[in-house]
Amino acid sequence: MDKQNNIEKKVRYVAVFIFLFTTFSGAIRKWGIDSSLINNIILAVQLCIAFFFLFLLKNKNVRSPFKPLLIAYIALLILLGFNPMNLTVFHSIFGIIIHLGMWLAFFFYFENRDLFDFKSSYKLFIAICFVELILGFVQYTLPPTHILNKYVNETALTDIATIGNSVRVTGTFSYLAGFGSFFIFYSLLLWSLAKSGYSSIKIIFLYSFGMIGCFMSGSRSALYPYLFIGMLIFYTEYGVKKLFGVITSTSLIILFTIGITYFLGERVTFVSNVINKSYENFETRRTINKDRGEERGRILKTLDGVIFFKGDYPEIGVGLGATYQGVTAVWGTSPYVINYPGFLEEEPERIVVEGGFVLFFFRLILFIYLFNKLSIPKVPKAFFLGFSFIFLSLVFFTYSATYFFLGLMLLDSAYRSTKKQLETANQPLHE
Repeated sequence: MDKQNNIEKKVRYVAVFIFLFTTFSGAIRKWGIDSSLINNIILAVQLCIAFFFLFLLKNKNVRSPFKPLLIAYIALLILLGFNPMNLTVFHSIFGIIIHLGMWLAFFFYFENRDLFDFKSSYKLFIAICFVELILGFVQYTLPPTHILNKYVNETALTDIATIGNSVRVTGTFSYLAGFGSFFIFYSLLLWSLAKSGYSSIKIIFLYSFGMIGCFMSGSRSALYPYLFIGMLIFYTEYGVKKLFGVITSTSLIILFTIGITYFLGERVTFVSNVINKSYENFETRRTINKDRGEERGRILKTLDGVIFFKGDYPEIGVGLGATYQGVTAVWGTSPYVINYPGFLEEEPERIVVEGGFVLFFFRLILFIYLFNKLSIPKVPKAFFLGFSFIFLSLVFFTYSATYFFLGLMLLDSAYRSTKKQLETANQPLHE
């Protein structure tokens, strides 16, 4: 039993380390050591972060994730990565890493999920998320030139870091998209807490706080998935039967807020003004993009680049890593990508460009595998995975991929733990 507990601790420590490194490594890059070498090392570790689970394989009680489906996927990635059309071997290597990491983590989890128990880490996750959101609130009230609003790439401040005179906050992350992807984990954490029996009033408070963070980020790619997962939480964990309790909890939060406002006066007025400003700024930016037609295109035409593929090599693509910015910025961009007719923004289209339809459909098989393995109810699971397959950047943005697999591990573990508790409670007593 002691050995089992020791293994579970090691598994949990690795998962917590991945979360902490992903959340705070950006702080080192922008507020810590000013070194391009250190920055590159941190980015390299982040790219390979999912592979850290493999260090646990030296324990004989940990099962290998290398099952036939994963081995077949790795073999396919190697073949597609070393496509003769790829520009350099570095494109190939990094391309294989970014396409493989998340799935390696999932396969490891499903082979060893009896060793994953996150309940003892809930308070840590909540505390870190709370600190991240508080920091975002502070950043929002500060000018772009303040040290807390520093970016690793300072030139980014000139156009994308502000809405009006307000900063688009980044938290501890070194650029905007990192903070936006953080809300994938945060929302899945709240779903896990709801499943584990946390009161609805706590969930509503934490969810509302996260909503403000999404507004302060100014990012639709942060807010829309957050809202979508919020609807799934409500549908799955509360539903019609618990609607009255949720309404009561919400009313209590409103009354509590009014009471605090009454007693603290101007201090809370300042807070409420900041919250209102964050929503107004977000809505202004969203309206501008909507009027340009850009928002409708991003939502409704995400798969257009796949359905009406414009490239010359739809079967096997031009090589993994060919469109990955972290590689192309250092080792150049393939002429096959430069000459591609159109903009490469959506992940499904980029997957076809790099690995062809053979990779696109193998990825679909992996999502079906994920659907069959997760212990989440089928209807919300189908909606969430379908949404993730189309809209989330889980290959070309390592932060999103990391928060996605960590969040789903949390949620699946919460469902399994609750099921075990119910089964134990329903077991007949033996004399």
